[in-house]
Amino acid sequence: MNAKTISILVIFALIASTTAVSPGDSQADCGTNEVFHTCGHCEGTCLGPNPGCTKYCRPPGCYCPKSFARAENDDCVPRAECA
Repeated sequence: MNAKTISILVIFALIASTTAVSPGDSQADCGTNEVFHTCGHCEGTCLGPNPGCTKYCRPPGCYCPKSFARAENDDCVPRAECA
């Protein structure tokens, strides 16, 4: 291979490695009642259960399921348990 081809391959490898989800980002790293999403959603909190959201993906990470809300202590709790 010539130097130009090698340079192009190195650039593609760097781009792929910086945009991939890291191995630490997985369901195993999520807390109780959290679900890992590669395309995160806007989640409600106990203090603001219905936030105004767009349909755009949030960063990959752990989110509360739709029937849960984020409590003040950062746990996901069933919406019925929000005080």
